[in-house]
Amino acid sequence: MRNIFRLVMGGTGAIEAVMGLTIVFFAGTLQTYLATGNLYEPLYLRILGMMDFNIGLAYLLLAFRTDQVRELNRWSAFMRLGLSILFFAEGFFLLKEDSLRFIYQFLGVFDLTLFAMQLWYLIAHPSGSGEISE
Repeated sequence: MRNIFRLVMGGTGAIEAVMGLTIVFFAGTLQTYLATGNLYEPLYLRILGMMDFNIGLAYLLLAFRTDQVRELNRWSAFMRLGLSILFFAEGFFLLKEDSLRFIYQFLGVFDLTLFAMQLWYLIAHPSGSGEISE
């Protein structure tokens, strides 16, 4: 199960990092498709892309140094719980368009699944001091 956890975290991290860089580099093109507003520079999309890239790097670190970065695992699990609550609130109550509602509900389920996996790992593997050791 530990290897499955590492594989899922590494895959999620790699996809989020690549997706984040894609958003950063193609923000101008994405802005026209997503109709985010009439900004000259798609700053909000670039910030979102950098956030995804950094989250991806954190998850790659979790995959490669699982027991050494338990504190990162704990706090990123809380981040995923918060994101799932946010996506569920938007997907069920705040958005009007059905296709967007479905996408946000799916993202809520995805983040809740990652939270459950991380929580399971933290409970099932209590060993690890939380310190990075070489």
